[in-house]
Amino acid sequence: MRSWVEGANESDLNHLPYGAFRKEDSARLCVRIGPSLLDIAACEKDGLLDSLTVDVREACCQPSLNALLSLGPEAWHALRHRLRELLEDTAPGDIQTRVDWFLYPLREAQVVLPVDAGGYTDFMRACITRGVWGSCSGRTIRCCRTTSMCRSHTTVVRRRWW
Repeated sequence: MRSWVEGANESDLNHLPYGAFRKEDSARLCVRIGPSLLDIAACEKDGLLDSLTVDVREACCQPSLNALLSLGPEAWHALRHRLRELLEDTAPGDIQTRVDWFLYPLREAQVVLPVDAGGYTDFMRACITRGVWGSCSGRTIRCCRTTSMCRSHTTVVRRRWW
């Protein structure tokens, strides 16, 4: 599966990461394809996502991924499938022309946080903020690791590796 987008390689259509970027003082959802960002909200407003449900189309126009994420895997797969159709080299020329208007060079984009993570706690960040890096709750942290995010007041069971 190849894309018509200049600079995109074969694996780009299999991995279209969602994100958000700032355009005209507002955040907009996007996917990355090669060296470009595709403005999902603009595609929706232009009618390129009309084959999707109303809920998915409305979520595409939100400033964060929260609404889309709340719709679940079926909605995510439907959107990703439609985006692939628009970006594949087999897309009709008129579709490619329309989509091309909504591609922005990644190097010129101001990327913003794609989710509103209110009500979540970052375990390692809490340690850093309290000035106890290397020791949290009296336990020495022996190596760097990816942080864990969970809803506030959620019981977290961690594997004991220290």
